[in-house]
Amino acid sequence: MGKKLFVSSHVQVALLKNVLIPEMSTGFWKDHRPADHAAQWADVEIIVSADSKLGAVDFTVPRLYNFVNPDFIKPNEDKLVTAAQAVKPSSNFRSVKKELIELSRIVGGRLTNANENPTKANRGNNKNGTVQEPVSKAKTAVKKATTAVKKTVAKKDAGIVTEKTSSGATVRRVAVTRASPFDALTGPQTEPEVQPEE
Repeated sequence: MGKKLFVSSHVQVALLKNVLIPEMSTGFWKDHRPADHAAQWADVEIIVSADSKLGAVDFTVPRLYNFVNPDFIKPNEDKLVTAAQAVKPSSNFRSVKKELIELSRIVGGRLTNANENPTKANRGNNKNGTVQEPVSKAKTAVKKATTAVKKTVAKKDAGIVTEKTSSGATVRRVAVTRASPFDALTGPQTEPEVQPEE
């Protein structure tokens, strides 16, 4: 049967064949891992999908590629637009960028059906097959963590309150009473001494 990659447009086929795959072997992605990733693309048949099915068949894409990486698209803008215009003369950089975004999703296995939304990228601890935590669960977890930090252990000592928070910080609070600016005048007052004349 052979290795195949189903894409959604003829522009994507042209971009892959004329720019992206050559860049994998001799250009931008040449020295990226795994070392043989470019060779794995040599006999892949790139086909515009007749139905909504997208992605690799009998072929495992060797790595993830960010086709809209600014370090790649800025120096190759003319080459990308020229490849797209060979198939669709009205192509411009903006339309090519949209094709590259979709192509990155298809090659990365995040877009497997043209009628569905792409799945989210796996980052950090999100592994394939795991369901991302809903926003409500995330908010509950944040609230729980915040509440734990606010719990304190208080010690009162002669008007000074020392608190130790769960995060390890020590806070000292001193009770403050309101004082009137006239309090200083209410204390005992003395008359100035008058020296007798001689």
